[in-house]
Amino acid sequence: WCTYCIQYDYYVFNDGAGKKALENTVLLEVDVTKMDDQDKEVLKHFRVPTPPAILFFDKQGKETGKRIYSFMDQQKFIKHVQATLGE
Repeated sequence: WCTYCIQYDYYVFNDGAGKKALENTVLLEVDVTKMDDQDKEVLKHFRVPTPPAILFFDKQGKETGKRIYSFMDQQKFIKHVQATLGE
């Protein structure tokens, strides 16, 4: 995993608060470390210029447009999730 992903695991999702922010979501992680043709196609499909990226989708599968492209500390991440998902 990239440095940002490791930071998210360690600083944001390491305790109850970080995990609780996403408790009503389905979390899908895509590892594009190899950056092979399949990885590049995934990035192209979702219009992600470079990892890391966190994309949010509503219940109908439509992207909310509130992407995260860099590291965000736990408090900011939780506020972003709440604002994005309307919680």
